[in-house]
Amino acid sequence: LVTSIIPTMLQRTYFVLFNLISALGWAYCWFIVVTHLHEFSEPKGAENLWAELRDPLVYTQTMALMEIVHSALGMTKSPVVQTTIQVFSRILLVWGVTLPSQSAQKHWSLYLMALSWATTEIPRYLFYATKQVSKKAPSMLFHLRYSLFYILYPTGISGEVLQIWTSLPSQLTTEWLTLLPTGLPDTCISVCKACENHMGCALSVAILVTYAFFGPVMVFLMHLTRKGAYKKRFPRKVKPDTAKGILFPLINGQRSTSEAGKAVLCAAITAGEDIVPVAAAKARTERNWRFKYKTHFKSMFLESLKSPEKALSVAKAGADFLHNNFQFRRKDGSVVAFKTEMERKDTCFVGTARVGGEGEKLSELTVPYKPWTQRSPGKILKGDDVKALADRWANYGTIEPDAAASIKAVVDNPKLLDLSNHYFVLIGAGSAMGPFNKLMELGANIIALDIPGAWERPGRPSVWRRLMKTAKASKGKMIFPLNKKMSECKGEDDIVKAAGANLMEQPADILNWLMSLPEVKDSKNHITIGNYTYLDGALHVKLSVCADAIMKELADRRPVGTTSLAYLCTPTDMHVITDEASKAAEANYNSFLLKPLGAMVETALQKLSGGKWLRSNIWRTDLPLVDGLIVNQGPNYALAKRLQHWRAIIAYSKGVPVSTNIAPSTATISVVRATTFKWAYGGIPYFKPYEIFDQETTNAVMTAALIYDIKCKDSAAYPSNREKKQTSVKNPLELFKYNSFHGGVWRSPYTMDSLGVTSVIIYFMGGPNLFIPVTVAITGAVTAAVAQLVVM
Repeated sequence: LVTSIIPTMLQRTYFVLFNLISALGWAYCWFIVVTHLHEFSEPKGAENLWAELRDPLVYTQTMALMEIVHSALGMTKSPVVQTTIQVFSRILLVWGVTLPSQSAQKHWSLYLMALSWATTEIPRYLFYATKQVSKKAPSMLFHLRYSLFYILYPTGISGEVLQIWTSLPSQLTTEWLTLLPTGLPDTCISVCKACENHMGCALSVAILVTYAFFGPVMVFLMHLTRKGAYKKRFPRKVKPDTAKGILFPLINGQRSTSEAGKAVLCAAITAGEDIVPVAAAKARTERNWRFKYKTHFKSMFLESLKSPEKALSVAKAGADFLHNNFQFRRKDGSVVAFKTEMERKDTCFVGTARVGGEGEKLSELTVPYKPWTQRSPGKILKGDDVKALADRWANYGTIEPDAAASIKAVVDNPKLLDLSNHYFVLIGAGSAMGPFNKLMELGANIIALDIPGAWERPGRPSVWRRLMKTAKASKGKMIFPLNKKMSECKGEDDIVKAAGANLMEQPADILNWLMSLPEVKDSKNHITIGNYTYLDGALHVKLSVCADAIMKELADRRPVGTTSLAYLCTPTDMHVITDEASKAAEANYNSFLLKPLGAMVETALQKLSGGKWLRSNIWRTDLPLVDGLIVNQGPNYALAKRLQHWRAIIAYSKGVPVSTNIAPSTATISVVRATTFKWAYGGIPYFKPYEIFDQETTNAVMTAALIYDIKCKDSAAYPSNREKKQTSVKNPLELFKYNSFHGGVWRSPYTMDSLGVTSVIIYFMGGPNLFIPVTVAITGAVTAAVAQLVVM
């Protein structure tokens, strides 16, 4: 006990002294700047300020180098890369720009830079000092620490840029030219010849160029840090448990999504065994579920690979736990088991609407296409053009060859597009990723389910207006539930208000309404029911459980062979993949050696991140695998998507056809609205064979894949083909390797989870095409600056 307490006390004492001394140093700098503000407009104002500020600023800022040491040794939680960038940028400014440049010392930007730095650092160091002696820093210090940067980062950066700019020399000696990298364009040489100070030119090129990238990134990273700090300091108040509809299990007196996730994984890994496996016990006792859940999902995935029987038992155990342990709060406030609620036989939907149109029915597959970053309108491709596009994607590695073959089969066989005698139940019909629009163009019969039309608000039109407009303009037919009789609806507005259903509060009502439809009762009709729902966080799990219950019951109650299930799987998950895809990923990983510049940059990024960025995508056991799971998507997303896999496996084992194709990363409005995703999407195509798809393109190709699966009896979707060589499914997890439009995830050299930060960096460095040239230019300038420092 003594040996652990004494080092802790010494470390705390050291940090208190370090932070207090730093705060005092910056306070002195702040005092000097403020007392010279009255000279701001005078000719020698900045010069007089520097004469008094120089030594305190140099010593105080240089002392900050210890922060890098603290971070590197693990004495603080600050990220090493972020800390190094912040500290070294200032060290370069002080020692490499302001200290040797008289023009910078005389410029008014010195006031802006120094005052911004000092005002930022005083509360920051005081905050850290008080944190060593108290669990909570004073409220005022907390708010200053995590809010001032919104103003002071931009003003400080502006002052820094102006200091660099004013220090630009006017002539360059011939000695300096010998230090420049060979092969620079004549324009660069001309610019350098216009400079006189050796180090100033290199620092200008190296620092000014990087500010365009690192400036916004540092502000954004601080913004994320602020969000985390405020969330931890001011946690949301626990609301009374009054939610209606489906509820998470009550575990230890709380409806915790984390505890529920652990319990589900534990049940799935255990899968009925008498002794709880070590992996299941670790999942159950995980203390950092939000960021460590991936380890336990991986354990569950590997457990499923042990045998076909084990994969099925894991799927059943996981799905059964969700259905048996989730609860349901009825309108009267009573809470019952979710499974009990789904046994109800009545429904609140007393009416059914049937809307059709007389539009032109498409007789061939069309695919809208344009590169995602292209602003101009794309083209509507048909026939051979669609086939050529599919081949190009397959040859590049963006989709699998069998996926390309399925597209071409639909193009070559127009009879597959005759959907007049087929019914599609779309849960989440209005989803951006769903097949509604394309199926309607082809004259399909759609039983549509989506949110209540009564939720319509000014500025937010009901999804039912769009769906009805599409249906009326097509040759298809749309059927949907109403909460009152169709005869009581006086017009379209009434129909819209009465349309739709709340999946999380009315799953039993939806199921019973579906089973009451003549189209569903008729066993001659083949019905495909698909889940296309999505919401953030815990709501996604709730939606997935409710949709799963409806899909399970519909398939179980209808004769075998008359119902099929459909899913759009995410590429950001763990999958069994083809040997060809695994070998391609390995080849792409090794091919970077053929690109010297790219190899150097990518290796540097790997080392800089301590191996967190650009991790190898090669993963094999007895089967080739891919780990596309992204930690930041969260455990709720992973669980909701895994339940879909489990249901697909269970249904497939019962002889139910399952279309479960992997869809590519798509730039939907909801996705690119998140700034970080937009940045990552802009940079990730640098890595072969990634491509980001437009929503319309994804809709078209995934609808083609769905049609191929359901209409072609020799497709992998049919369990009767599991013994055939081309559609072999020995372990049920192999079902997901067919017809994959993964967008490049399977054949990428690096795992999806290790590409995020790098992709954002690439985006800010000019995008995939300019990333390497810009990086080389910056590196060359920095190298030249260091070389000049050595010479001097």
